[in-house]
Amino acid sequence: MTQSSATQRGSEQANAQFNTNRTHPGRWTITFSNPPINMFLPTTIVELGALMTDREADPSVKVVVFQSANPDFFIAHLDVAKATERPRCWAFGATLCYASRPRQS
Repeated sequence: MTQSSATQRGSEQANAQFNTNRTHPGRWTITFSNPPINMFLPTTIVELGALMTDREADPSVKVVVFQSANPDFFIAHLDVAKATERPRCWAFGATLCYASRPRQS
């Protein structure tokens, strides 16, 4: 299994939330893990942004599959208390969401 550079950067941190499996050509399987209930935090947006940057740099990827390491939760909810601690992250997240929307002609 190989990992994306976002995951490699994140693996240096104890709390990395994404693991990217690239063993199948043209497909990434990204596993989200933020125990115990996969809470969505400001750091989730930062890591997801790094993954999307890696994805855009690899034209061979045709399919991205997201899965949860926890069979009972995919993403539990947004921790609003944590969100208020890092408002710049959410501005980045809004930019990320806007930039990833399909363009209309």
